[in-house]
Amino acid sequence: MFEGPWKILKFGGTSVGDAANWPRIAAELRTCIDEGVRPVVVHSAFSKVTDALEGVLDARAAGASAREALTVVEARQHELITALGIERPALVDDELAMLRDVADASPSAITCAVRARVLASGERMATAISAAWLQAEGLSTRWLDARDLLTSNADSSAAPDTVKYLAASCDGDRDETLDARLRAIDADVLVTQGFVVRDPDGATVVLGRGGSDTSAALLAARLGARRLEIWTDVPGTFTTNPREVETARLIQRVSIDEVATMASLGAKVLHPRSLEPVREHGIPMDIRWTRHPELGAGTRILPDASAVPPGIKAIGVRAHVVVLTMHRPPEWQPVGFMADIAQRFAEHGVSMDLLSSSPSTIKATIDVQAFPAGNGELDALVEDLASVCEVEVDHDAECVSFVGREASRDVARLANGSSTLRPDDIHFIAHAADDSHVTWVVRAGRGAWLLRIAHRTLFAEPRVDDVFGPMWTAFTRPAAPTRSTVEAQPTVRV
Repeated sequence: MFEGPWKILKFGGTSVGDAANWPRIAAELRTCIDEGVRPVVVHSAFSKVTDALEGVLDARAAGASAREALTVVEARQHELITALGIERPALVDDELAMLRDVADASPSAITCAVRARVLASGERMATAISAAWLQAEGLSTRWLDARDLLTSNADSSAAPDTVKYLAASCDGDRDETLDARLRAIDADVLVTQGFVVRDPDGATVVLGRGGSDTSAALLAARLGARRLEIWTDVPGTFTTNPREVETARLIQRVSIDEVATMASLGAKVLHPRSLEPVREHGIPMDIRWTRHPELGAGTRILPDASAVPPGIKAIGVRAHVVVLTMHRPPEWQPVGFMADIAQRFAEHGVSMDLLSSSPSTIKATIDVQAFPAGNGELDALVEDLASVCEVEVDHDAECVSFVGREASRDVARLANGSSTLRPDDIHFIAHAADDSHVTWVVRAGRGAWLLRIAHRTLFAEPRVDDVFGPMWTAFTRPAAPTRSTVEAQPTVRV
């Protein structure tokens, strides 16, 4: 029986969908084994497959032909099987047969339960292929059905079908029984699916947005893993989206709390749901670059906030945010104004995102991209609010958030850049009560400008330290990066 520590390695669809990455993945797994660490590989469907599966479902639900979308799914499996030089696993044939049946089904048959089963097929086929290749490469590998590892909680089962089947949730408690069961398996590498779980009744359900990252985090928590690694197609987390600002800096060290705030405020990092299990169990995370594993941890995410210096670490931008300005004239004597407003938001199931208030005016944002249901309820909410106040609606505002522990200590540095905004450019400025972020809510079109000015002010210093690493441009040179060209931190093995 294996008695060493666990390491969970999660790979995204772009990483596993490129056959050139698999020798690198195999080499990393061999390193784990040589160091006495048992690797558990959790990965997504091959890139483009989940979108194609949704195309199959949407086409049949509308009574249209799903054959074109199904051809994309079949082609992607064939492409990777051919590139990897292996025989087609029997499970792939079984899953494709199921998809053909769905493609011929009546529109009324496309229930939430069927949607979950179809979406799960992408991960099931991809992991069957990867496990077969790893075994053919001489790595003792066992494919595991994720539905035997994770079960959604009772709250998910009692929820509406859209949540029960398509946005399920699981508990991240330590599971000694699962730990013992997996330790008894006679294999060096375990491979399983992200995104896919089983409900208490035995049905296939999926975890929704960020599902594969969440699966990996849940397994890390349940097994008490020493480390969780998220392998992706970028070197790590940056101070802002590097495709928008090429001088974005790699963040080499950050706390889990800071990453959770970044994710909730528009930064393209891990989904907030994937962070809670590892935060609760104190498990460190690394974000690593699949194309260049030799660089080690690009971003190290630490459970102890005090292990990372305070100050702003990143800037996130969200567009298409709705701003509601709710006003009662002073002569209304607005006692209980906030309670009246909050009650109506609650009745319509709409969440206030950011908030600014005075005795007679309340401004609040609704992030309709994060909470799509809020968009459908918006008109009814505004009509209801009009019974207790005057309401103005801006449907296209932007939020620029400056994120980091004790973020306010760096706000003064932003004064010169933000002072050039016109007064009517700014709806309000929100300062988080826990000082985890300060956010400018601005009119449409001003967010990108403020981002560039602020980023230049905060992160212009080129010196690489233990928090801020090289600029994005150091990783996009024609020659492959090396430790010297990107001044990368040393690799930390566990």
